[in-house]
Amino acid sequence: MLDKCKTMLKRLWNECKNVETLALFFLVVIVLYTPAWGGLFLYAVTGQEWYLAGATSYVLFWAGPFTPFFPLCLAITLGLRRLFLRRASRRSDDGDPPPDD
Repeated sequence: MLDKCKTMLKRLWNECKNVETLALFFLVVIVLYTPAWGGLFLYAVTGQEWYLAGATSYVLFWAGPFTPFFPLCLAITLGLRRLFLRRASRRSDDGDPPPDD
């Protein structure tokens, strides 16, 4: 069991070394924090404290020690990466030229 965990962590580390995966990870983090930024923006525009309270509670919930924010971001990132790679391989199988990288 310990060997399987080590293997999983090594594969995960190798996936995250890729610059494209790292950029996708930061994009996922930005998108998942959008409700907090939206609340702060609406508070700045309208001045209603309800928006500030909503944004603060969102950040406090996900910043808690027992919430899976970063594992969730990592899972979404790796899932999107696999989806992009699958689409790229289907394009090359269909005879279409591969996308420019």
